[in-house]
Amino acid sequence: MVVATALTMLLLMAMFALFSSGTGHDKKRINTRQAKEDGNKQNQIKTSHPPGKGSSISSTNLSASDNNASAAPIPPVKTAPSFSSSISTVGYHEEICSKDELEQIKKDKEEAMAELVKAKEEWIQNKINDESLDITTREKYKLLNNQQLANGTMYMRQRKYSDAVKQFNEVVNDETATPLTRYFALESIENIAKIIKNKELYFTAARIRGKLIATEDLSVIGQEKKTDYIDWIDESEKLLNAKSKPEVYDRLLQETQQQYGDISAQRARDILEEKIKDRTLFFGEFI
Repeated sequence: MVVATALTMLLLMAMFALFSSGTGHDKKRINTRQAKEDGNKQNQIKTSHPPGKGSSISSTNLSASDNNASAAPIPPVKTAPSFSSSISTVGYHEEICSKDELEQIKKDKEEAMAELVKAKEEWIQNKINDESLDITTREKYKLLNNQQLANGTMYMRQRKYSDAVKQFNEVVNDETATPLTRYFALESIENIAKIIKNKELYFTAARIRGKLIATEDLSVIGQEKKTDYIDWIDESEKLLNAKSKPEVYDRLLQETQQQYGDISAQRARDILEEKIKDRTLFFGEFI
């Protein structure tokens, strides 16, 4: 009886201890739930802070390199609005200017151009009437009334030499152009030829101008008639080509011996070399 009573008491004490402390499984479940809640709280705290050292930001994601931090959810990226589609669909159906406005613009442009032409003509006439200028300069201003000559002069100042030569050449070939107009056109071509170092162009223009000097009245600019200019131009062309063309050099040497009579070949050669040197210095632009 005593033994039964003792066993009953031991059993009751064991059951009380078991119910008061819970089973091992319940403890494990409680501990797991508590750890999970603690972990969630810790993650919330970590992800609420801005990225610092050890964090990286890219255009597509947000990642942390800390070992104890878990990956945070990627926030939705708000893209910038695109204007290309809206621009491409815009249609300019409205006219910029009405027909009447375009006509008025055209009229205003024509009137402005007419005023410029009138101002130019008045300026030229004032120069022509300016007695403080010498006669040659005043005659040159008269030539500006020739459109091709004026265009050539403009292109020459702009260094558009090819266009300038074309304009001056039109003046030279114009049968209605005065000798003075053609004279200045040819002189301008010669100046361009010096600039661009074109011997052939220079001597072609100079030879034509020499014919004008020999046949036309150019006294208004102080140019008297003479034929020796053409001879000088022909001789100059030969002298400048003598060094590069042996046949031209030999012919000039023979002419020098004939010109100076009874002189030695060496003396004739010295005279020719001196003439080549002087003419080369004169036409230094071509060397």
